[in-house]
Amino acid sequence: MWLEPWQNLWVDNQFFEELLTNVCDRLTKEATSSTPRIAKNSDELEAFVREALVNEYAKQGQILILQPKVQEFPDVVIAPFGIEIKHTQKNTWVSIANSIRESHRPVGVAQIYIVFGKYGGDPEVRWGLYENVVNHARTSHVPRFQIDMNAKESFFQKMGTSYVDFSIMPMKQKMAFMRTYARSRRHLVKDFWWLEDDLRPFDSLALSERRKLIAEVCFLVPRIITESQESLARAAFYLASTPRVLSHQMLNDFRSIRTNSNGVDGALKNGLMTLQELEREIILASEVTVKGVVKEFWGVEIEKADRLMYFVTKIDEMFTAVPKPSATLFGGRFSPRKT
Repeated sequence: MWLEPWQNLWVDNQFFEELLTNVCDRLTKEATSSTPRIAKNSDELEAFVREALVNEYAKQGQILILQPKVQEFPDVVIAPFGIEIKHTQKNTWVSIANSIRESHRPVGVAQIYIVFGKYGGDPEVRWGLYENVVNHARTSHVPRFQIDMNAKESFFQKMGTSYVDFSIMPMKQKMAFMRTYARSRRHLVKDFWWLEDDLRPFDSLALSERRKLIAEVCFLVPRIITESQESLARAAFYLASTPRVLSHQMLNDFRSIRTNSNGVDGALKNGLMTLQELEREIILASEVTVKGVVKEFWGVEIEKADRLMYFVTKIDEMFTAVPKPSATLFGGRFSPRKT
């Protein structure tokens, strides 16, 4: 029989968990065989898991058609179940998980499992119930869960709630839980600067203010056009510490300002298009940003009259091809070729 992912409601937890056990045993044996089959990254591991799932269903006389890979949480959906894939080349069962926001979780996924491929040390693939292996909450530029496949107590048990209840809370209520968690562990407070009560959500602001703030972020953190984790974290720190704005998804908020990428491929080229759209706002940011903030982010004191020149120089350094961005940014008036 043909089986669509959303037609699996008859599958109970015991059946599905036995299936996951078979999948993980198979992938572990493949990884430890005389000719090991090793997943190099999470995408490759996901492909292995999908293949193994199809084969396991075939043993039951069923043809499973999985949805194509999409950028959502969890990675694989066989409703009412979802599977999040985690992969590491290190000898550890600990990994960063998804954002507490879970904005991309599809409707119809009631139970989520983790399939974790550990390819450092003695390779092994395990599964676990998501709510049992989330053991901690941490942040870089967004609040995220941490998973530990050997967790003795889950984050939700520590907080006296369930994952089901937490997942359906409004974001404001989730953040209240996160504040309580951080303050109960004093060594974490310094990492949770974004948890103050008076922060305004970025996506609640008017478009004009969002554009202004992203322009300030671009001006102070030019490397944000690379979309690196470090630059996104610094950008989120600026928004939370100065204009008192909370970005739950800094990467998405940065990209949201760009109205049209015209199919351009690559973060740098798309980031440059964002700068071009925000030229007026960036000029304003260069004029009004106080000296202390500029020095904090740039590491040097630059007079207002020289800030745009310095900024464009930093952008040029990220590009190897010619002509450099300075040839077109701000009408090319800061290009070193300008005579």
